[in-house]
Amino acid sequence: MIAPDALAGLELARLGRRLETRDEVDSTMEVAWSLAAEGAAEGLVVVARVQRAGRGRQRRPWASPPGGLWTSVLLAPGHPEFPAPALPIVGGLASAEAIEETSGLAAQVRWPNDCVVAGRKLAGVLVESRNLPGLGQRFVMGLGIDVDVAPDDLGPDLAGIATSMSAETGRTFDRTTVLRALVLRLDRRYDELLAGATTGIEVAWLRRSSTLGRPAELKTPEGVLSGRIVGITIDGLITIDLGAGRIRRFRGEHCTLVKEIR
Repeated sequence: MIAPDALAGLELARLGRRLETRDEVDSTMEVAWSLAAEGAAEGLVVVARVQRAGRGRQRRPWASPPGGLWTSVLLAPGHPEFPAPALPIVGGLASAEAIEETSGLAAQVRWPNDCVVAGRKLAGVLVESRNLPGLGQRFVMGLGIDVDVAPDDLGPDLAGIATSMSAETGRTFDRTTVLRALVLRLDRRYDELLAGATTGIEVAWLRRSSTLGRPAELKTPEGVLSGRIVGITIDGLITIDLGAGRIRRFRGEHCTLVKEIR
């Protein structure tokens, strides 16, 4: 299990002052919400060896067997103008940067909340928001990275779709090293977001994007649309060119990327 002092020595601005480690939990996000309701300060990090009921976007189950990095971070930006829709972008970018730093893999980001390597999902991000009585609005960002997970252990639904750092490299990795890299990268990107430095975040994310400029299918309120993705913004807005001069724009909460067409 990751040690309680795993983040010691990192130069962090906002995150990681408190690290809670668990063996098995239903969800690190629920542990973070429970501690937040008790008054935990911003920057709390929760990490578990196993999640029994991890969840992904749109309440999909998230397989979280031993060998992965399953973590959640409590955020309390504290002002109403905070660009909350940018949080999945920030989390995905930080995850990709940490994966590349610790493994050398060319990690990309797939709109709105995945990290991929060679087209296969290796990590994901989920952000939830709640107004807590007497405390105000809080966010919990859940981050999952398949570190030393065998792809077969992620379940038949992800066969050929998901991968892991060890599967891609043939090496094993220290989860503490990956956690330290992730929290450090996320701390820096979150601090940039709070400072209003959104352009640099957006440019860095788009540079890693596996989605921008590619043919894709989107499931939208208008049905499944096929076209080329021609725009993605830091606030989660995606633009698809359907051809013949037809352009549509959707927010992430209103549509789903069915697939990128290669």
